[in-house]
Amino acid sequence: MMIYYHFGEVKKEFPTIASIPRKVLAIQASNTSVEGLFSSTKIMIGDRRIRLGAEKIYKLMFLRKKLTLLKTMFDLKNDSTSTTTVSKRKSIDAFEEDNDDHYGIFKKVKADEEDEYDLLSDDYESDKENSEAEQVF
Repeated sequence: MMIYYHFGEVKKEFPTIASIPRKVLAIQASNTSVEGLFSSTKIMIGDRRIRLGAEKIYKLMFLRKKLTLLKTMFDLKNDSTSTTTVSKRKSIDAFEEDNDDHYGIFKKVKADEEDEYDLLSDDYESDKENSEAEQVF
């Protein structure tokens, strides 16, 4: 914080430079995403790559941050340029409109997975263990 007070004293001599600490010290850099961006710029700008423009660095940082999303969108294993849709939301088919409600509110509908699987009750395992124990004796 001593820098902040120092530039407060020399504000009349260097008004542009005095405004920089106010902007920089106001940034909260304890967020993990911010720390990740700082470390990624360290990787991009090294001893040999010092003449990159600000726009190029911004684009590189953006692509590096969105790399995992881009990998899922574009199938890199195949040489085709087809994209796959990535969505965290459920498909429209999983919801059906409630006819009783006039406001267009949707309610969630369970999928009919019970038809495909043979569901066992909780008592099945205990019955099975009891029958095995009777066979042993």
